[in-house]
Amino acid sequence: MGAYSKFVNSDKEAIDTIWVVVATAMIFFMQTGFTLIENGSVRQKNSNAILIKNMFDTLYGAIGFWLVGFGIVVGDHGDTRFIGL
Repeated sequence: MGAYSKFVNSDKEAIDTIWVVVATAMIFFMQTGFTLIENGSVRQKNSNAILIKNMFDTLYGAIGFWLVGFGIVVGDHGDTRFIGL
């Protein structure tokens, strides 16, 4: 066991946690790329609307993950082993 032993129970759990963090970072970078593409496709007067729309898109995605996705990813699965609480 290394220095992270007080936070995770096994190496598999540590690798799973790292993968979720890396995948989340990639999604946020993807969202930034969509913002840049959309912002370059509209007139300058509409740039603020595109930036705000993408900011709210990220906000709604984070709230949706907190409400639904977190239970699927790391919830207590009980007997079903499919979706947690």
